Amino acid sequence: MTSERSLFLHYLRILSALIVVLGHAKEFFFLHMNENAILPEKLARLILSLGGSAVLVFFFLSGYLVGGKVLQDSIDGNLYFGIYIFNRMTRLWIVLLPALLITFILNAFTCRNLINSLYCTADPGLASHASLPPVFSQHISDFLANAFFLQPFKGVSWGGNGPLWSLSYEFWYYLVFFSFVS
Repeated sequence: MTSERSLFLHYLRILSALIVVLGHAKEFFFLHMNENAILPEKLARLILSLGGSAVLVFFFLSGYLVGGKVLQDSIDGNLYFGIYIFNRMTRLWIVLLPALLITFILNAFTCRNLINSLYCTADPGLASHASLPPVFSQHISDFLANAFFLQPFKGVSWGGNGPLWSLSYEFWYYLVFFSFVS
């Protein structure tokens, strides 16, 4: 049975994930905010700008909630690498594989030039404010590197979907965590 504290942490994790997702899409909702922006737009931008902090909250809570069970399994002598890695990969693939598919579909409908990314329909003026231009690929080798958590070690973000880096890092964090608790 889930305790009230654990349920609260799960809801907080869902809220932080929602803020991250909406934060990634904020430039599609608001092109440029000017001095005449109305209060609801200013509040929405403030909440959506918390995406960076929400990522940290999400990862911290995920680590606590998942890691606690793994630690308990280790203490009980029920921690097996095969089961652990299967569970972690399944947890990541149910997010990653649909994201890769959606990226492919959106690119097929929005980008007519393979040089463009998923975000090719966004305002180019916004992209010009980035400190580094986004690096992306639509090559099958980079698709596979992303699907097997090798990005950015052996590939770049596939299809312009920059946030995919976080799933790769999460996978490697899982491996490091297992090596510490086993």
